[in-house]
Order: sequence, then structure tokens, then C-alpha cells
Amino acid sequence: MKKYTSLLSYIILLLIIVIGIPYIDSQIEKENRIRIEIHKVNEKV
Repeated sequence: MKKYTSLLSYIILLLIIVIGIPYIDSQIEKENRIRIEIHKVNEKV
């Protein structure tokens, strides 16, 4: 039973990593894009 529980928590952790990393990456990309846009606007002024 204990072995099964650790396996389950391992699978959940794996799922979090698989789903979480692309989400975090897209958030960072979005922030970078916003920063670039702001930079472009500041250069024009």
C-alpha cells in the first residue's frame, strides 16, 4: 500500500511538471513580449 501511494504521488508530480512547465514558459514569453512592446513604444516617443 505504501509503495502504491508513493507511485501515485510520483505520477501527480510528473503531471504537474508536464502541464506546468509549458504554462510557465508561455507566461514568461507573454511578459517578454509585453516588455518588448513597451520598449518599442518608448523608443518612438
